[in-house]
Amino acid sequence: MKPCTAVAVATVTKKTNPEEDGDVIIIPPLCTSANRSRLQAGSRRITPTNDDMAELRQLPGGSLYTGTFLGKVPHGNGKYLWSDGCMYEGEWRRGKASGKGKFSWPSGATYEGDFKDGRMDGYGTFIGADGDTYRGWWAADRKHGFGEKLYANGDLYVGSWKWNLQEKGRERHV
Repeated sequence: MKPCTAVAVATVTKKTNPEEDGDVIIIPPLCTSANRSRLQAGSRRITPTNDDMAELRQLPGGSLYTGTFLGKVPHGNGKYLWSDGCMYEGEWRRGKASGKGKFSWPSGATYEGDFKDGRMDGYGTFIGADGDTYRGWWAADRKHGFGEKLYANGDLYVGSWKWNLQEKGRERHV
């Protein structure tokens, strides 16, 4: 079986329900790695399923979302682009970023890692617009647990964090 490739064909559907905003574009089934079992995790084969239908929706305020839905909320895999330039791409659960994903800000800062209920929560890497990099554990959008922060000037802190504050650890200054 050949690997999946992007398909350029899409069907535009007009809304039959006047409560919904904008047009919906139905795109043929996605090829995602989310459909692989643990046994398949090491293989490169990705197979589409017919129940994965991506939609592109323009939302109130000028934001865009493309991905799968559960009812009227993002659920599964998708990409959300806010009108202010922020973007999240990854896993969704009942309208909130949950699971693995990447968030980027217009400043150039990025976070890639675990999300829970729409917040950075779990293990992840934050790279600031200034070049500072934190790699470690997060809770409710704050550095919390073990992590290391490499500052743009070369300084390094490795140790514990508690609600965004350095707790115990070792520092190396350049």
